[in-house]
Amino acid sequence: MSPPDGSPPKNERRPLDQYFTPDDLAEALVSRLASDGWWRGGRVLEPSAGKGAFVRAAIGLSPTPRQVLAVDLDRDRAQELGYIRFGPGTVDVTGSDFLALNGPAQWALVIGNPPYSEAEAHTRKALSLRSRFGVVAFLLRMGFLESEERAAFWREHPASKVYVLSQRPSFTGEGKTDRGQSYGLFVWATWHRGPTELEVLSWRQPKKRNGSQDRAATPEDPPMTGMIEVPEGADLKEELLKRGLVKPDAWEGQGEG
Repeated sequence: MSPPDGSPPKNERRPLDQYFTPDDLAEALVSRLASDGWWRGGRVLEPSAGKGAFVRAAIGLSPTPRQVLAVDLDRDRAQELGYIRFGPGTVDVTGSDFLALNGPAQWALVIGNPPYSEAEAHTRKALSLRSRFGVVAFLLRMGFLESEERAAFWREHPASKVYVLSQRPSFTGEGKTDRGQSYGLFVWATWHRGPTELEVLSWRQPKKRNGSQDRAATPEDPPMTGMIEVPEGADLKEELLKRGLVKPDAWEGQGEG
């Protein structure tokens, strides 16, 4: 039985892993990608659009995307997205399975928060759809670094950069966070060569003493980041733990995805 608020019982995943990215987080991440040079113009694809947070953020990119395609497996959710006025730029919405999407590798930016249970499959598919100078940027649990089964994936597809979120986001709309779970924005760029870069990203300003709410960081705010370089061939998870960037329990209870 579901709790009175309609959310799933404890330890039960929502249907289709529908945990939606907050608008302020999507805006902060897209803004950071642009300022760090990962966006150079072209087409944008959001494989699991949900409520459209990354779509709204992508529309504001400069240069303006030539096209934004929002995909969601939930046809009802896709239909709702189709009624949203996103502003300037062309937004196409389709209710279909991203993993079954066919077409040319034409996407300059594939960005989103893929379903927990299909994170690796979504990442592999996204990588195959990048344009010649394309980027995949996915919001994932830091536990995505783990598992022996995923070792082959990391050898084949080392990340260009990982932005480790210093503040744990809430995906419930109620301010509740996943206890013990850390998150990061994983970036794969076709042109990147060399070791994976790590950067600790404070995506919102901390609460003030008067108790005012956190807000998303803006380019005008002082930087609250720290960047380190991971030697080529090093274990990314071990480097994070060694530097104290994540807690050991961030990997407890992790399954696939």
